[in-house]
Amino acid sequence: MILNNDKITIRKIEEKDMDFIQSLWGDEESMLASGGVYNVRDEDKDALFSILNKGEDLNNHYIILNDMTPIGDMSIRKYDEKTKAAHVDMKLLHSERNKGYGKKALQTVLEYYFNTLKGEELFFELWLVNYFAQHKLKDYGFEATLIMEDATIMTLTKENYEKGALHV
Repeated sequence: MILNNDKITIRKIEEKDMDFIQSLWGDEESMLASGGVYNVRDEDKDALFSILNKGEDLNNHYIILNDMTPIGDMSIRKYDEKTKAAHVDMKLLHSERNKGYGKKALQTVLEYYFNTLKGEELFFELWLVNYFAQHKLKDYGFEATLIMEDATIMTLTKENYEKGALHV
């Protein structure tokens, strides 16, 4: 899958992206709201790539690029063909936040998910301390559907997407 929207591109992870993943996941400011730093050792990059890259499956790991420069990553998990529901996670470099890139990337994925794949529901699981993302997702039509001890599930239905601020 390769999605483009203006200067934002979302594409399946490639081996060359592992240096970026190592840097992103090891950056304290970028990972603070995602549960903390995950240090990837050089000798573990090949093994991690084989875990992250699921071939042509939609359930995969993706890189978010701005003008072909990596600025974040995204994963789509647990896509169910019967229920048309999927779980999405997204991280941006701290230095690239508040520039509209996250909104553009999310808009791109939602358009593809709801209009091309004909998806019905999309879920984000956010740490409770990630107030900024929760607030933004609410603005975009997501609703808190499950609040757990340390996380919140934010859900966007196709109906709310079509009425929401990110609908193309």
